[in-house]
Amino acid sequence: MAIANRAQADWGQELVIDSATFTGSAQTIGTFVETPSMIVIQNDSNVTVSLRRFADPSQTGISFVAGTKLVLDMVTNKAQAEFFSFPANTPIQVSGAAGVGNFKIAYIHGKE
Repeated sequence: MAIANRAQADWGQELVIDSATFTGSAQTIGTFVETPSMIVIQNDSNVTVSLRRFADPSQTGISFVAGTKLVLDMVTNKAQAEFFSFPANTPIQVSGAAGVGNFKIAYIHGKE
């Protein structure tokens, strides 16, 4: 869905998974219901968590050691693309060893 430049920002539903449920295999923690403009990734667990590649969840995209936080501004960093982001309804998968604490992904999206 195309959003006008004058759109308002809103938070999408935060995606959270307890690291105690990790088995080493990829697990879906949720879906970006809207196309994100900004993504906040936070590893509040005591284990390294791997965010799987969206195009191929069998491969690791990036790993977050315990305590890592990352903010991705998908609007500013669009380069030459008119709109550079992950599409709505993108399932998010992570993997890691069982631990203590949560892994969280929050996002902001535009709305009319």
